[in-house]
Amino acid sequence: CHDNYTLYDQLVQTNKNNRDLNNMYLQAEAVVFTGQGIAFMQEGEDFMRTKAYEEDGQVKYSGNSYNVGDYINDMDYDLKIENLSMFNKFKELVNLRKDIQEFRYSTREEISNKVAMGKNDAATGNMTFTIKKANDTSKNMLVMHALNAFEHSSVNGEVLFDSQNTYAAHTSVNGPLSLKDNQTLVIALNN
Repeated sequence: CHDNYTLYDQLVQTNKNNRDLNNMYLQAEAVVFTGQGIAFMQEGEDFMRTKAYEEDGQVKYSGNSYNVGDYINDMDYDLKIENLSMFNKFKELVNLRKDIQEFRYSTREEISNKVAMGKNDAATGNMTFTIKKANDTSKNMLVMHALNAFEHSSVNGEVLFDSQNTYAAHTSVNGPLSLKDNQTLVIALNN
């Protein structure tokens, strides 16, 4: 897929609050990979592909490049080296989704019965939801996407993914958790 803006180009053009672009980028991907349904991404998204080009001394972004040829549609694999930490975080997300069945329910009925939205705040853009365990050997999941910093009152479990590396993987947490702007946490709950 190569139509429309890349995620990178979309965020660069809409980041009016000068937030950390890497945190925004990874959180956008975490929303996709922790959601139900088919996770879809554009080619090169895992290393922050851009379709930027220079014209008349200005940087421009191609939003519909189906007919512009290789000049813009070419894959710049140097970006994979430049953005290796992002690529590695993508690998974490892909593995998380592959390893944890709770992110891959396949029917509307399963999703309706097992995914529960938490107290979400449209004004702040913060979102939490829990996913009930798939079987007796798995655990309930808590997913928190903080657009803006907030504190979750009480969590007892194990951190499986942290978009900002505040908590190391497999860190046990018990009590309130503080999330930063554009931070995503996935926690396997103990209860």
